Amino acid sequence: MGTVTGVENVGGVVGSTSSDVFNCYSTGTVTGTENVGGVVGHQSGYSSNGLYNCYSAGAAACEDSSAGGLIGFQERFCKMTDCWYNSETCEKPAVGAEGEECKNTNIGGLTSAEMASDEFVARLNQASREDVVLSGWVADPELGSPTLGSFQATTPDGPAYVSTSPAITEKGTVLTIRGDSEIPGALCWVAVYDKAGKMTELFRVEADGQAHELLIPAGQSWSVIT
Repeated sequence: MGTVTGVENVGGVVGSTSSDVFNCYSTGTVTGTENVGGVVGHQSGYSSNGLYNCYSAGAAACEDSSAGGLIGFQERFCKMTDCWYNSETCEKPAVGAEGEECKNTNIGGLTSAEMASDEFVARLNQASREDVVLSGWVADPELGSPTLGSFQATTPDGPAYVSTSPAITEKGTVLTIRGDSEIPGALCWVAVYDKAGKMTELFRVEADGQAHELLIPAGQSWSVIT
């Protein structure tokens, strides 16, 4: 909710990323002068980087042509799968400026009614990131689009990690992640970004069966990296 405003590389979730981003959403308006996206402003990282199972329900606007309902500027060889934006609130294409040989599949615009439907919740819960099944989406009638009730990433060897719903406090967002993988040495990372999209912190989360509580400072965004 609300408005995200910046200059360059402005996204509803992440300003600029060279890592995997998945199971996230933005419902506010995003504005800037260059590389503005409903979810990600600037995506790089070539074939190792992807945007998976995300949506944006708000508008994206910038002074040049690099504004997209999902990604503002996508460098060559990047990829995006199972991502959606509201084509009624955002009249831009899914990607404002797309590099050569990007692999974007199963993406597009939906109406407000489609985003509020049970079918859209089911679609998000059936998506996957390579061999990882993504789930945890629930309907939110007040929001008018799905939200994450909890988050679980499941690999062929079992759950990799589970995150409960983020708790919003005066100091910021409290994120709880529990690693449940049976794979020796399994872990994930939680990256924290400032308003300009620059990574400020990187938390290592071991898959040790314990609950790890992280505080994301107010005004900053985060993503889970595996």
